[in-house]
Amino acid sequence: MREFFEMGGYGSYVWASLAVFLTVMAVELWSARAQQRRQLAQVRDRMRRSAARSRNTP
Repeated sequence: MREFFEMGGYGSYVWASLAVFLTVMAVELWSARAQQRRQLAQVRDRMRRSAARSRNTP
C-alpha cells in the first residue's frame, strides 16, 4: 500500500496535483452555482417589475 502512495518517488507530485485539481473543480462548481443563482434572481426581478408595470398601466 505504501508503494501505491509513493508512486515510484513521484507520489508527492501526483497527490499535490490531484489536490489542486479537486480544489479547482470545487471552486468551479461553487462559482457556476453562484452565477446561476444570481441570474435566476435577476430574471425573477425583471419578471416582477414587468408584471408590476403591466398592472399599473391603464
